[in-house]
Amino acid sequence: MDNQEFLQSPQPSSHRFNQRRLIFFLIGSLILTLITLSALAAYRIIPALSNIKTASASAENALKAGDFYAANQALILAATDVDRAQSGVSLLFWLRPLPWVGTQLSGLTLTLDAAEQTISVLQEASLIALGISNVTSEANQLVGLTDSDLPYSELPSATKVAMLTALHNAHPQLLTMQLKLKIAQDDLARLANLHVASIMTDAIKPFAAAITPLQQAVDIITPFSAAIPELAGLGADKQFLLLFANDTELRPGGGFIGIFGLAITRDGEITNLVAADSYSVDNLVAGTGYHSTPPPAMNKYLGASTWYFRDANWSPDFPTSAKDSIQLLRQELSYAGQPVPEIHSAMSFTPTLVGRLLDLVGPVTVDNQTFTAANIADKIEYQVEQGYVDLGLPPAQRKEIVSTLMNEVVAKLLSLPTSQWPDLLTVMNEGFAEKELALWSASASTQAIYHDAGWSGEVAPSATADTLMVVDANLGAMKSDPVVERHISYSISPSTSAAGGYDATASIQYTNNGTYTWKTTRYRTYTRVYAPLGSTLITSSGNVVNDRSSTPGQPGEVITADDLGLTSFGAFITINPGETKTLSFTYHLPSAITSTVTSGVYQLDLIKQLGAMDHALTLNLNFAKNIAYAIPAEASANFGDQLYTVDTTLDTNQTFTVRLDQP
Repeated sequence: MDNQEFLQSPQPSSHRFNQRRLIFFLIGSLILTLITLSALAAYRIIPALSNIKTASASAENALKAGDFYAANQALILAATDVDRAQSGVSLLFWLRPLPWVGTQLSGLTLTLDAAEQTISVLQEASLIALGISNVTSEANQLVGLTDSDLPYSELPSATKVAMLTALHNAHPQLLTMQLKLKIAQDDLARLANLHVASIMTDAIKPFAAAITPLQQAVDIITPFSAAIPELAGLGADKQFLLLFANDTELRPGGGFIGIFGLAITRDGEITNLVAADSYSVDNLVAGTGYHSTPPPAMNKYLGASTWYFRDANWSPDFPTSAKDSIQLLRQELSYAGQPVPEIHSAMSFTPTLVGRLLDLVGPVTVDNQTFTAANIADKIEYQVEQGYVDLGLPPAQRKEIVSTLMNEVVAKLLSLPTSQWPDLLTVMNEGFAEKELALWSASASTQAIYHDAGWSGEVAPSATADTLMVVDANLGAMKSDPVVERHISYSISPSTSAAGGYDATASIQYTNNGTYTWKTTRYRTYTRVYAPLGSTLITSSGNVVNDRSSTPGQPGEVITADDLGLTSFGAFITINPGETKTLSFTYHLPSAITSTVTSGVYQLDLIKQLGAMDHALTLNLNFAKNIAYAIPAEASANFGDQLYTVDTTLDTNQTFTVRLDQP
């Protein structure tokens, strides 16, 4: 081979060397790029997380001080740092497949998403507050007022109208805030299932702590802002019927209406507020030939031959009770030749709610009597039943103290400093949730707002869910309800009948812990158990005939009725002081409930009665199928069988969902 041939021949070793160099170069470049990306990401993420925490603390302090402009500026900085951190996370996309690192990145993404939504909500809230503050300042300047920190009661009418109008106009923004908070809560719930580094959890702590109270505030302010024109009477008088539902004498719609009130609002002010004894209206027509047919159970067990205004709230559905109350009040006044009020709305509330308000505003002294949260129910009851005699008042004036007390409480509420408004919102929210407060409006659009907010006290059952509501009507047992303890038990199991499906048993154990006094006695209740529409009674126990009949204690009848989209079973029972008795109904559930169990998802809606105390509740649900999971979950000791068992307290409406294994 000559030299020329040698030079032209292949050189494989040199070629492979060049390939390796190229590969090493590419790998080195990739590693260098990834290191650079990681460094850049860290440069963006780590300081941003620290800055977010600092800015959120500054925003919180500014909001507490009422400096909404400074709060908004701090939140803008926090939002900028969230964007910076999110851009850093995007640079680390290549690390997501790695097990531990991928989890951290997912957690960081959720952290930043939740922070972004919460910051956005806080920004909008601060801008709304700033806008209302500016409108208030402008209105104050127009009327020559220089003090911008006055309580609501001392603001000029023009300022009140301006504030309320600005809040009403902010309703669309508040709806957006609700949605963003829901997204943030979902992100935090997912984050809780991940094990992430403390730098992330520390950064999100201020927002996680803010979300729940912020959600509660937004959830009550949003519907309030929508209903302001009617609640505040913007541009026109709005008259409210106030029903003092005495929960110490429980009735289906919250409590016996011994006292009622009429209030007129106009342009953000209560222009007139009076309260009176409901008997003062009923007595106008008593013995005159006036008649309105009472509910059959009221006639049978209370001996009422006429349905009077004081007994109007027979329905556990507040919209129905409100309309019945207005109708009977107007009817009696018209029959007696008295002026008939035009009523636009109704509000029912209990002494329990008033006690909570007194916790907020402090004791109120009326006619040398000091009322507190702890004594209001007992003290009012004593004054109107016994104490008026000591004061030398005639029976017709025995409840006038309530009108004076009500005006004093309202005056104190309207004089609360703005720093306590969130506390007032909390009390109102709890009142609606725990069924101590309910609203109704003759305006369909406003009523829809109340319904959506959970303020209406409406019974609106689901077409597919199992439902249970226990409704007591104290009929002639004086003020015994606080001393009567109840334990509600509910069970279902496969039916042994040829029809198949499921049978249910609802039981109420009553324990009368009272004695015979001027206000407590034998407990007499007509109890209705509401079940899904189409339920059929199999058997009952504990129900008796009228104890005022010639055969007291004998088994009594059960009245079945379709009402409010449900089927009810009603019966009468009496419990003497010191006794414990149980009223029980067993019934076959309709095929719609069987279908939900067959599909693998069972839902039970528990509806709390308006005005009812918090009762113990036990569920024993046997589906003859293994339970996959349930919300709320059972105690861990009860896992792994076909029985869903829960002991809890019925303090609000509650929903239980059980997912069943499919064969």
